[in-house]
Amino acid sequence: MLRTSPLFLARSAFVLLVAWAWYELAMRTPLFEGSRFVPFALLAGIAGFAVYEHLTHAQFRALMSALLMLSGLGLLARAL
Repeated sequence: MLRTSPLFLARSAFVLLVAWAWYELAMRTPLFEGSRFVPFALLAGIAGFAVYEHLTHAQFRALMSALLMLSGLGLLARAL
């Protein structure tokens, strides 16, 4: 079962931010250069958890396959 308690989500968000800051430091880029995307990533993660709770395993697999195909088509279109 997916854990969706507020404490678990807050801890996950904190771990995400620490990992992102460590990555930025490792890459020697300004720390807050990509920070404008963090709120959207957190909102997308919360929305993803909410949608995942209402899907069956088969629906989840179909959705992930469709999103991977869409991503692949986007990369192909960009390369051409």
